[in-house]
Amino acid sequence: FAYYMLVNLYGEPYDPATASTAAGVPVNELIGAENRKFHRESVQTIYEQILSDGENALKQFSLCGGGKSVFRWNEAAADVFLSRVCLYMQDWAGAVKYADAALAIKADIWDLNRKAADDASAGDYMDRLFSSRNPEILFSYGYDTEIYSAEGAGSCYPPSDALLAMYKDGDLRGGRNGMYIRYLGSFFSGKKYAPFKSFMSSYTSRFGKAIRTVEAYLNRAEAYSHIDGKSADAIKDLEMIRVNRFTPAKYQPLSVSSQEDVIQAVRDERRMELCFERQRWFDLRRWGRPSITHTYTPDLKKPSETETYVLQENDPAYTLPVPKEVLEVEPELTDIERPERNPQASE
Repeated sequence: FAYYMLVNLYGEPYDPATASTAAGVPVNELIGAENRKFHRESVQTIYEQILSDGENALKQFSLCGGGKSVFRWNEAAADVFLSRVCLYMQDWAGAVKYADAALAIKADIWDLNRKAADDASAGDYMDRLFSSRNPEILFSYGYDTEIYSAEGAGSCYPPSDALLAMYKDGDLRGGRNGMYIRYLGSFFSGKKYAPFKSFMSSYTSRFGKAIRTVEAYLNRAEAYSHIDGKSADAIKDLEMIRVNRFTPAKYQPLSVSSQEDVIQAVRDERRMELCFERQRWFDLRRWGRPSITHTYTPDLKKPSETETYVLQENDPAYTLPVPKEVLEVEPELTDIERPERNPQASE
């Protein structure tokens, strides 16, 4: 998991045609202190190591009964993670294989209608998506201290208008009282929508992030969408999720025809379901790296004075630069060439 994070932040995006030569990250297998210089391995080498380590982990889980605690890695969570890795490699058959294995262990999806009813009966108390009640959680890790998802901070990084518009009428995930994204109201500064999946760390740090069963459905659906003759199976997996996300009166099955439409439907559902779970950036890296424009207000007292930054399509800046302190220790470690960013001023 550590190498997965590193290679998707500091390595070039995986492309089957260039993975064997694309710059990945160094591999450090030392268990003691040695005076050794490190260099970047290829992206292909890193992904092969991830899969090899994952397969070894699955063997160990089989010896110990799979693992029962959601606070430790376990067989089902590892299968979901490996299906994700296969998606990045465009290994559709592998993604299906691991997703199938995970869902054979546990396939629960939390009906948000049932959750809403339980929350209402509990009065003021309301569980978030990442809670002990959620039957989808396979592995809970980390904690939620980032200010962008702190309600009291007014949310520094609220959901985009484009994401908010994707949630249709009756979708319990979004909207003013959504279970994933919620309107903060006048009680908080800014009156913005904000992530609502986790409690702030002042409440609990037990369920900050999670690997969930629904990702197995999404991973398998994406793989199916790229396999000829499997579009109907992809839609079936999406509907398994959607029927548990909409109120019964508003739920309408997806209406898609072409394979391209199915692929887009999967991507849209992935964006809505996994929002603020640290996957969107990685998905954009492997989906063509589209152009993104951000407008920044340097001085909030002068809201009309802004700076605009543009990330171009397939921009080298989709790969982060190696931190300066790392290059000081490893001066021979090559860095990704990124264009200088000069903001476009506007007023």
